[in-house]
Amino acid sequence: MPEAQPREFEIGARSGGTLRGLYYESKEADASLPTALCIHGFSADANSMHWVASALNRSGMNAVVPDMRAHGLSDSTRTRIVGPNRLSKEVAEICEKLDLRRIIVVTQSFGGWIGLRLLQDHPPDLEIEGFHAFAPNWFMEPRPWREIREWLPRSRRILWRLGRTNGFLSRRKPTRIDYDRYAGTPDFHPPRMREEVSAMSWPSYAVLFSRIQWLRHGRCPDWTSLSPLPVQIMAARHDKLVENTELEGIADRTGWPLGWIECGHVGVSTEKVHGDAFAQSILATQPTA
Repeated sequence: MPEAQPREFEIGARSGGTLRGLYYESKEADASLPTALCIHGFSADANSMHWVASALNRSGMNAVVPDMRAHGLSDSTRTRIVGPNRLSKEVAEICEKLDLRRIIVVTQSFGGWIGLRLLQDHPPDLEIEGFHAFAPNWFMEPRPWREIREWLPRSRRILWRLGRTNGFLSRRKPTRIDYDRYAGTPDFHPPRMREEVSAMSWPSYAVLFSRIQWLRHGRCPDWTSLSPLPVQIMAARHDKLVENTELEGIADRTGWPLGWIECGHVGVSTEKVHGDAFAQSILATQPTA
């Protein structure tokens, strides 16, 4: 099936502002298949899910890829706190206004937390048939507080360098990044990160970046109680940002299937071959795909 050109969509959010995204919709799509709701990671945008969404679409599945609040072309918020709870509610609102009734949730990195909240608390009229998380930054046990002394200076250096380059008080420039240009680059790649900071603004980037670091010291989910949820984990074999041993431990504790893709943390965003591999693992779970 040929790939459909994604169309832009936008909705007025109940909490204010406009949320935007891309809809990979084909008239030839298999009506028996659910729609893939693709949720990007921290500091990314809808373009970072292009290779995955387009591969799913070519195989007969429609895909919706929002720009999360304060990311991509979606509007910001008055506060800089945009955590998983709020984002999952806004994703559910997008599904409602686009009249999506049957979906699978497909996430990358920090999007895994958003998808997990949506899976636990979605509206009763939204049927979620599966959840496929690529390289989610989940953890098995909270890190001890003494480890703050290890990561805090490193995080300060990263944020300082990005702020010095981008401007600590520079205004946000809403945009979507051409992730294809960063094929073959490492997970920690300053040129890409500078683009992402510009699209968010340094203050918003710094707040959410710091929140993600602190999240690691908070209460982790009761993974055993979540084991009945329809989750599949895909890990990046060469991930430099997420500890794969944590994902292996979660898979052992829950019984969720765990697969591997030979790439880094951002590989499915930057290279077609890895996006295709992730899409094929998703389609393998669909009985009629």
